Amino acid sequence: MYCSKIPNPTSGWRKAKRYQENDIAFIIYTGASLFATRATSVRETWVSRVTNYYFLASTPYPSLPITVIENTGEDYQSNTKKIFHGLELIYRQQQAIHSSKRHKWYILVGCDTYVNVPHLLKQLEPYNFTQPYFIGGSIGKQMCYHKNGTAYNSLFIGGNTAHVFSAALVDALYPHLSVYVESVWPQPNHKSAALSDVALSCLIFSLGFKMTILPGFFRRSPDGIIEEFGLKEALQVQEPSSWHYIHPAQMIDLDEFYTYQFADIKDSCKIEYNGETIEFNVQQLINVKKLGEGSFGFVSLTQLAHRPDVVFACKRMTLEDHGNNNYSSESDLKAMRAVGNDLHPHIVHFYAALIDFIDEQLVICMEALEASMDKFYAILHSCVQPQPILLDTLIRRLAKHIVLSLDYLKSKNIIHRDIKPQNMLVARPAIFKLCDFGICGTLKDSVSLTHLGSLRYLPPERLGNTCSYGTRSDMWALGMSLLEISQGCLPLASESIMSFMSHMKNGWQPDLPLVLSQDTRDLLAILLRHNVNERPRYYSDILSMAAIVSLENNPSNDEINLVSYVLDALPKISEQ
Repeated sequence: MYCSKIPNPTSGWRKAKRYQENDIAFIIYTGASLFATRATSVRETWVSRVTNYYFLASTPYPSLPITVIENTGEDYQSNTKKIFHGLELIYRQQQAIHSSKRHKWYILVGCDTYVNVPHLLKQLEPYNFTQPYFIGGSIGKQMCYHKNGTAYNSLFIGGNTAHVFSAALVDALYPHLSVYVESVWPQPNHKSAALSDVALSCLIFSLGFKMTILPGFFRRSPDGIIEEFGLKEALQVQEPSSWHYIHPAQMIDLDEFYTYQFADIKDSCKIEYNGETIEFNVQQLINVKKLGEGSFGFVSLTQLAHRPDVVFACKRMTLEDHGNNNYSSESDLKAMRAVGNDLHPHIVHFYAALIDFIDEQLVICMEALEASMDKFYAILHSCVQPQPILLDTLIRRLAKHIVLSLDYLKSKNIIHRDIKPQNMLVARPAIFKLCDFGICGTLKDSVSLTHLGSLRYLPPERLGNTCSYGTRSDMWALGMSLLEISQGCLPLASESIMSFMSHMKNGWQPDLPLVLSQDTRDLLAILLRHNVNERPRYYSDILSMAAIVSLENNPSNDEINLVSYVLDALPKISEQ
């Protein structure tokens, strides 16, 4: 959507050096009528990646961290008082903490403004926060009105491009904020009462301070800038810092565009690997074996050319625009960054992401495990045929490990949406991990408004209607996967996809293997309830079931030997 409208300097971006995002206070003024739309979309996009932010409003709201500014209203004219008194309140709070921890910059924007924080930080690098700076992106002319009836012409910095104040300027403004907005600036119903940007400029200029205008603070959306000035204007600033008048849906699109550009990813990196710091570039990655492939690209077992003992599973995805592949690349990277660095015992570890500029690919380097469960169970049933009690224990341990990983994803507001044996990995001694986050979605009240995934693992409620995909949908996919692994094949595997979907929609009931214990069959039965509301509500409900609670914390020698035997029996994957 934005590829032809916004500069795309994939290889040219660099990180800011002087300031970090937690040096800035992001102040967003809003109102009750916008809480569920504009304010929420801001909170779920760029604001979700910053440390210090304040939503100024006169009333609280359950799902937004509102800083309530008392004795103001929810109408447009109230913004002036919200902003002046909000700055005053935030400044007082800052004085209560040590000076080394205080905000260095204050950024004031409306709730329909998208701020590109990495770019903003670089624009502020030449400026010292200990000096009084008033920064913006556009200039206008207006009247400075006073309650006593006097007025004079003045320039002002447009608020629709964002107002940037250094800490030194806020220090100087603080003694005057309440006095000016209550005793000098006209009250509501005056034609200038709602002009908060004019009021701020009039106060600042009256105290003898000047303004600094920087490029990249755009007063409209990309489409609006193109409509007003033409495409050249929109593309002339390589790293714009903000866009204004952004619809909530466009806010998400814009955020995905900038996230997809991988601004902080290069063709080289430095990582910690088994307690050692290692540096390498993308051209030093040598593909050893292909582990899997799909519409996204492929995954290969990879080693470093100069360090063959350093091994990764590398997922390569195109950087070109191929429909949903963009979504896969972006979602995979965002999810891996959110959870793959946390060393969760049942989520594959994320080491690094690199850009291959020659092949135009994003390369995600992950922990390499020995096999996926679809390959594992094929050998398990054809060559080993374990005793029922050992198979039962293996299924329960697999279930526990995957549920723990899903519960952790949910704590990070992520839903997997593609649970299947191919995305469950196994390693010695008997450890199971979840992988492949290419179509992960963000949870909102435990549902995701889009779905992808593999059709044979989709629950009945997702086949043929518009029901949202929630955690209970992942539970069904887990149940279907466990049933497939326990019996050696997917239920109704010989049926066509249309016939399969028809069975699922029309009340299909699983035929649970009698070789499994009653507790394990109870677990599968509740995961595969046709009515979505009859499945467990929380992952903790699953973890409290008898099949999981009765499982020993550590695998037995029999389990360890079984896993090792199957892994050793796996056929060699052909060389690329």
